[in-house]
Amino acid sequence: MKKLQFIKKAVSGILCVGMLLESGTENLVYAAVINGEESVSVENSDSTTAVRQELPTGLMPVTEETDEAVDGDEEYSVYDFTQDDTETDNLLRSAGTDDSDWSKYGSRYFYNQMTEDEKSYWDAMDTICMEYLTTEGNAVNTSNGGYRMQAVWGSKLDADTMSNVAKIFRYSNPQYYFLGTALYTVYRGNEISKVWGIYPAFGVGAERAEATEAVKTQADTWQQQIDSCSTGEKKAEKIHDLICDKVFYNQALVDNNFSTENTEYSQSVYSVLCTDKTVCAGYAQAFEMMCNGSGIDAVAVTSYNHEWNKVRLYDSWYNVDCTWDDQSGGFYYNYFLRNDEYYDTCSQYSKNCHKEESYWEDYLPVCSLDSGSSWNTPGTLPEITGKADNPQIMAVDAGDKYYIQMICGLDGAQIYYNIEGRKPVVAAEKNCLYREGFYLDKSRINMIQAIAVKDTYYDSDAVTGIVEVECTHNYVSEITTDPTCTTTGIRTYTCEICGDSYEEVIEATGHTVVTDAAVAAACETTGLTEGSHCSVCKTVLVAQTVIPAAGHKWSEYRESGKVKRKCSVCGKTETVRTLPKVKTVQLSKTSYTYDGKSHMPTVKVTNSAGKKLKEGTDYKIKKPSGRKNAGIYTVTIEMKGDYTGKYQKTFRIIPKGTAISSVKAKKKAFSVSWKKQAKQTSGYQIQYAVDAKFKKSVVTKNVNNTKKVKLDVSKLKAKKKYYIRVRTYKTAKMNGKSKKIYSGWSKVKAVTTKK
Repeated sequence: MKKLQFIKKAVSGILCVGMLLESGTENLVYAAVINGEESVSVENSDSTTAVRQELPTGLMPVTEETDEAVDGDEEYSVYDFTQDDTETDNLLRSAGTDDSDWSKYGSRYFYNQMTEDEKSYWDAMDTICMEYLTTEGNAVNTSNGGYRMQAVWGSKLDADTMSNVAKIFRYSNPQYYFLGTALYTVYRGNEISKVWGIYPAFGVGAERAEATEAVKTQADTWQQQIDSCSTGEKKAEKIHDLICDKVFYNQALVDNNFSTENTEYSQSVYSVLCTDKTVCAGYAQAFEMMCNGSGIDAVAVTSYNHEWNKVRLYDSWYNVDCTWDDQSGGFYYNYFLRNDEYYDTCSQYSKNCHKEESYWEDYLPVCSLDSGSSWNTPGTLPEITGKADNPQIMAVDAGDKYYIQMICGLDGAQIYYNIEGRKPVVAAEKNCLYREGFYLDKSRINMIQAIAVKDTYYDSDAVTGIVEVECTHNYVSEITTDPTCTTTGIRTYTCEICGDSYEEVIEATGHTVVTDAAVAAACETTGLTEGSHCSVCKTVLVAQTVIPAAGHKWSEYRESGKVKRKCSVCGKTETVRTLPKVKTVQLSKTSYTYDGKSHMPTVKVTNSAGKKLKEGTDYKIKKPSGRKNAGIYTVTIEMKGDYTGKYQKTFRIIPKGTAISSVKAKKKAFSVSWKKQAKQTSGYQIQYAVDAKFKKSVVTKNVNNTKKVKLDVSKLKAKKKYYIRVRTYKTAKMNGKSKKIYSGWSKVKAVTTKK
C-alpha cells in the first residue's frame, strides 16, 4: 500500500532532482515533490537517485521516579528467582500458558554477557513481568497515582548498575509491552529496588489480559507470513516491510512533546501491533520481537534520542533502522542490513543519532558487513567463507572439581558456553560468555558445551569434550608461620588452580634496636641512664638505671601580698606564706570650704586583721600640690614592706556659699537676688521648684558671672508658690577635663506669683 504510493511520488521527485543534478548539484541536494508534499532530501549515490523525507527519531528519555515499598513488594528476594524457576513454571502452566510462547520474543544477547548478580536481577524482573503477561494479577499502585512492577529486594548491585541492567532488560524484552518509561527507585528502609513503571491502561490485570491477546493475535498473524519466507534474510526483510507498511510515524505526538503518551504507547511494541502510529521505539521493538520470534537474533539499542536494531544473520551482525526507512508515502531500504561504518559516515546527523548511550558500552556486537542496500532494494548479504575455530575446553584436576579454561585459535573470537548439556547459542537462550577460568564439579564435566563466534565468520561447531592438561600453576603466597626476631617462619605457596603447594623458610628477622634516651634527673624527679630495646619483640637489650632527683635551689621574693620562692634550676614557684592584705584606705575628711588656707586630711590604712598600718613603715603618702584654692585634690598612698598596691583618694575644697538677699513676686514671675561671692567662684546656680524638697518640676539656671547677683524668672503660673535656692560653683580641671565644684545650697526662700 505505502510502497505503491511511495514509488509514484519518488518518480516525480526524481524528475525534479534530475534537473538540479544537471545544474551542478553534488552528493546531496534538497527539492520539493511536485505534487505539493513536504520537503524531501534527494541523494545521489552510485548513479542511483533516492528520495527520502526528513529522518525522525522519537525515543523518550527514561524518567526517574521514587516510591515507598508497599505490601505487594514484600514477597520475594532477588535470589529467589533463578534461570529455571520451577515455581514460576508451575504457576504459568496452572494459568494455561507456556511462557516459551512469550520468552522467544526476547533476546538474551546482553544477558549472556552479564555477571551472576546482574543476571539474578534480570531473572527477577523477567519472572515478575512474565507473570503480568500471562496472568491477571494487578500491578503495584504508586504513591503518585500510577502503576509499577513489584519491587524485588536483596540485590548486591549498586544503584547505577541496577539502573543499567533494568534499561537493558526493557529494551531486550519487547514482549513486555506494558512497561513504560518511568524507572522507579523503591525504598524500604536503607534498601532500594529499581523497577519499571507500567502504562496506566495496563495496570489492572483484566484490562491487560485483553491487550495481551490483541498483541499475540497480531504477532501470530504476521508470523504466518514470515514463516513462508525461505531464509533468515528474507524473513528479516518481510518483518521490515510488514512494520513499515502497517504504521505511520506519529509526528503529532512528538510535536506535542509526548503529552498523550499514556494513551498512544509510542515507546512500546503495542503501538505497532495494536495501533497504526508509532515512533522509533515502536519500530525497533516490533522488529526485535518478530525477528526473535522467528528464530533470528535481534536486539534493540538506543542513543540519546533514537532507537534502532542490530540483527544477526548467518552468524554476523547488521544494523537495521525501520524508522528511517519508513516514509509517509512508502518505505525503502537505505538503512536495512548496514554496517557501523555506513551509519557513522553517511551523514553527521546519522552518526549523532546512532551513537549508543554509555550503558551499552562493552555489550554491543560489531557490525562489519554491509548489504549495500539502497532506497528501493534490500541489497545482498556478503558471502561468508570462514568458520570460527572450535574452542578448546581445558580442564585442570583440582581435587573434587575441575578448573575450566577455554581458548580459541581465532584471534578476537568470543566463546559462549553452558553446563546444561545443550548447544550454546549467542542470544536466543540463556548461556554464558566466557571471560575467565572457573571451577566446575566433576559430576557435571560431561554437561559443558561451548562454541566460538566472531563477526564475519560462521559460528564454530559445539564442543563437548574436555582436554585434561597439566596445571601451569598460578601460585599465590601466604605467610603461614610468622618469623620472629629470634626464630624462623614459613611462607606457603598455593596454586589457585589445582591447590598444589610448597613451603619456604623465612629467616629470623633479628632485633630492631631502638635506643632508649637518657633522661636527666630533675629537682623532684629521678633520671635514667641510656638503654635500648627491640621495637618488635619488646625485649630489653640494655637496661636503664635510675639517677636520683637533684632537689630545688630556692630564692624568696614578695608578690601580690605573698612571700614566694622560685627554684633557679627548674623555675618552679610556690607560696611560702600569705601576707596580710590592705582592707581600708581612708581620708579623715573629703571636703573643705574655701577659706584661703591650705588643707590636707590625715590618712588611715588598716589591714585585713583590723590593724592600723604605719606611715613610713607600711606605706608612704604623696600629697597633691596647692590644696588651698577650690578644686579636687588626689592623695596617692603607695604600700611598702609586706604590703603591695597603690591607692588614690580625693578630697575637695569647695567655694564659699552665698545667701538669698531678696525675692520679689511678680505677675506670673518672680525675681531673686543674692549676695555676691567673688573669691574662688566662677558663677552661681539657682534652682526653683513647686515643692520645698525639690523633688518635682525642678528648674536649674546657671549664671556664669560672679558680678551678676539677680535673676528674673518669667512665664510661670499665676498665684503659684515656688521654692528657691542658690549656690556658688567653681570650674576646676581634673584629669584634663573641666568640672564644676559646688558650694552648699543657701536657705530656701518661697514666693507666690501674682495673677
